[in-house]
Parts: sequence; structure tokens; C-alpha cells
Amino acid sequence: MRKIGLTKATSTFKEEVKDTLIKPQPSWLGIIRKDLRAASRSPSYASILLLPVIQTVILAMSFSSFNDAGVNSALGILIGLSITILLLPITMLSIEGIASSYTRSLPLKRKTLITAKTLLTIIMYAISIAILSTIALLLQQDFTFITLYGIIHAFSIAAASMLELTILANKFWKEGFAVGNIYARLSTYLTILIPGVILAMTPITAAITAYIIAKHLTLAMFIGIALSEFALTAFFTLRKN
Repeated sequence: MRKIGLTKATSTFKEEVKDTLIKPQPSWLGIIRKDLRAASRSPSYASILLLPVIQTVILAMSFSSFNDAGVNSALGILIGLSITILLLPITMLSIEGIASSYTRSLPLKRKTLITAKTLLTIIMYAISIAILSTIALLLQQDFTFITLYGIIHAFSIAAASMLELTILANKFWKEGFAVGNIYARLSTYLTILIPGVILAMTPITAAITAYIIAKHLTLAMFIGIALSEFALTAFFTLRKN
């Protein structure tokens, strides 16, 4: 038995050490990759992440019933898509649950976390707009307004996403509450979601109003408000540590 034990110990020490490959990457890219890997391993997380795309596909099936895919139709589509897409920033942070409590111990800035989650939200939004435009083109519908207003509205979606994540990150860093418990705190969830929805709806509401009162100012009003929202929220986000 002593011989067997000695042989086993010797064989253990003779194991060849393999090289460990370390590929440095920006923190924001690492967060995005981590979220995508988590989604690929969790059906529930994947379904939430793909919810805007699924909604877009279902919505696109009704394109054949549109007589005129003009400004009104484009703005109406953006309203539904915006509400769905703005569920993602909160979900992507809160779904980490207990693991997110360790985030504060890492050398990670709030603005890095906010930027990464916002970029992933915009990626999913861009995919949704691309699907809408492609299906409208295949159905020989006028996809000009959907694509144009959809691209411009990405700035407003980014602003709303940054606002939601800033509110959530402030509570997370300052108050120290567990992010994973946010769904059990409906009032907290709504105080984060509602400001983001209001911010995303502002350019749409202004564009609809302009379309009724002065049609030639619709696009200018939409662009001006969307870019202003993005500039303000980006400015305050980049100032965070």
C-alpha cells in the first residue's frame, strides 16, 4: 500500500503544467461578453434579452395590413418597441443577483458598467430596427420612415438606458441594496423604469404634436430632442467614477 501511495503521489507531481492564455480586453467589452455568455447558458435570461427582437418579428407580421407606412406608423411602432427595449437595462443588471454584490469590490467604475449595459441595449435595439426595415422591404412597404426615425431614436433610447442604469447604480453603490431583489420591490422598479420611458417618449410625443400643428417641423423636432437628451445624459454619465 505504501508503494501504491508513493506511486500515485509521484505521478501527481509529474503532471504537465499547461499554459494559461490571458487576453486583456476593455472592461466594457468584458461586461458585454459576460452578459451574452450568461444569456447563452440561461433560457430565461436569453428570452428576456431577445424579447425586443421577438416582439419586432411579431409586429412585422402585421406590415401587410399597413396601407401607408408613413411617419405615424413609424412613431407608433417606436412607442411599442421603446417600452420593451427599456426593460433590458434594469434586467441586465438585476438578473446578476447575488454576484452583483461583488461588483463594488472590483476596480470597476460606474460609468463603465453603465456604458457596457447601454451598448448591449442599443445592439438589441439596432437588430430590431434592422429586422423591421428588412421585412418592410420584403413586403414592398415604404421602410424609409421606419429606418430613419428608428436610427434617430437610438440616441433617445441610449439616453433613457443611461438614465435607468444611473439611477440603479446610484442605489446599488450608495444604498448598498441587493440588486437581485429589485423585482420584489415594485416601487423601486417603477421609479427606475418610468423616468426612462418618459425620456424615450418625449421626442415621439413632440414629433406627433409637430406633425399635427406644423408637419414640416416633425423631423427637426424629433432630431433636436433626441440628440439633446443623449448629449445631456452622456455628459453626466461620463463624469461618474
